Amino acid sequence: TSNVFVYLTGHGGDEFLKFHDADELSANEVADALAEMRAKRRYGRLVLMVDTCQAGSLFNYLDAKTTPRVLGIASAKVGENAYAGSSDADAGVAYADRFTEAAVEWLERAGPDATWGDFADALDRAPTRSTLTIHDGAWATADWRTMPLRAFFGAPDGHRLSAWPPPRVAGAR
Repeated sequence: TSNVFVYLTGHGGDEFLKFHDADELSANEVADALAEMRAKRRYGRLVLMVDTCQAGSLFNYLDAKTTPRVLGIASAKVGENAYAGSSDADAGVAYADRFTEAAVEWLERAGPDATWGDFADALDRAPTRSTLTIHDGAWATADWRTMPLRAFFGAPDGHRLSAWPPPRVAGAR
């Protein structure tokens, strides 16, 4: 089974995430979907990263019995706002929240041996004005801190991600 990385962003509140100010996804629905995925052996380990106000509340129903091997990473704790990042001068709005901006910036600089623990430590110190929250109760062990990022982003252990696009071969068309 595969390792899976899921990233969600939008407007949030206590135990919900809203898409396009219309559809909502509840914490119960998140837990039910992950429990079904696990029952159908759709993942070996899963990292669920959420960037929204009160993002930590989406993990309220995850546990080692029904949603094992799930690590939750939230941009804001229960009862706390997440904040918009830099505004685009032309559009007049922010394209991403501060957490997402900090995460992308760190991931772009991360080396091939970077771990989820390295990520959590870096984002815990990032100037996001919200509190990074890690829900590791469903993961069930402390080894998430040493789990390489590459295990979730397309490179098996012992392999490095190739540059894209690949270099041109001399004489090739």
